[in-house]
Amino acid sequence: MVGGICYRAYEQEKFAEIAFCAVQASQQVKGYGSVVMNLLKEQGLREGIEYFITYADNYAVGYFKKLGFTKGITMPRGRYLGLIKDYDGGTMMECYLHKSIPYTSTTAMVKKQHDFVMGEIIKRAKSHIVYEPDPVFGGSSGVDGDKVGDGDKSTASGAMIKGVREAGWTEADIGGKGGMAKPVKLSVELTNIVKKVKSEAWSWPYHAPVNPLEAPSYYNVIKKPIDLQTIEQRIRKGGHYQNNKQLRDDLQLMGDNCKQFNPYVEGGENGYWETAVALHRWIGEHEFM
Repeated sequence: MVGGICYRAYEQEKFAEIAFCAVQASQQVKGYGSVVMNLLKEQGLREGIEYFITYADNYAVGYFKKLGFTKGITMPRGRYLGLIKDYDGGTMMECYLHKSIPYTSTTAMVKKQHDFVMGEIIKRAKSHIVYEPDPVFGGSSGVDGDKVGDGDKSTASGAMIKGVREAGWTEADIGGKGGMAKPVKLSVELTNIVKKVKSEAWSWPYHAPVNPLEAPSYYNVIKKPIDLQTIEQRIRKGGHYQNNKQLRDDLQLMGDNCKQFNPYVEGGENGYWETAVALHRWIGEHEFM
């Protein structure tokens, strides 16, 4: 036995409650959880089920999200009210079953779509063009033969590499002696920091803005909301962050907001508070120069 799922179907209401879902610890992170869930979805379609509903603990929310479950419940409340059991400390999640999706063949379906898209890209791309290196590289002339000063040689020389200008790069993109332009370099550094935070198991509450339908009073209490999705948008847009410390401040604020809205209660369980503690600990263990 590698893993399994127990569910309770309500045929008249056309939904089922997932009561138990587990995979052996030694067999996790191997894709078995996805296989079992997709088999369940196929079985659900055969039984005429339209929705699956479950209560996920804090460490299972990410798993269910990857498999198509959402925190926003779209199924009419009257269909499940009084039928499913409420669990303290769990997050109610839902998955709508699309009759047109072959859940046990999604990998092959996505691969076909991927191959088609890549084929169309290759028809239009120039990445297959390989330029021969110049036998002699350098000199004091600019891109079009203009004379340049010593401070501009690195930029000009970089732009003289065959294929650089053809790819759309300019001297400003190359950024002179530093190699990569400062804004581009900072964007890469900040993006890598955010990716590291998102890879942590405790980061799940911070991946997207808080849904006001799930926490109606949140934006009345929290005056400076921030989340990883918003941070990523700011990085891509450029101009908001001038250094790593400003990103650190936003990450610190993210944890502070979580603690403010989910205060610590002596003797009680508070998964959100614990994630904020983990986030602040992570910030303290990493340097933001």
